Amino acid sequence: DAVDSERMEFNGSHHPPTMGVPAATGPFDPRSLADSERRVIARLQRLRKWMYGSFGLPSFGGEA
Repeated sequence: DAVDSERMEFNGSHHPPTMGVPAATGPFDPRSLADSERRVIARLQRLRKWMYGSFGLPSFGGEA
């Protein structure tokens, strides 16, 4: 169901310690892309959660 999938969350920080994403030391650090992605996903999820709380879930196709 599309409504249930919209409520799902992913947290890139929840993982075993052996699979961690090390923090980047600067923009030229090779780890900066993975570190930035983890931070952006977390912020987008907080924004979506706020939007759903403020405006409700979006409607999908034939659903009302």
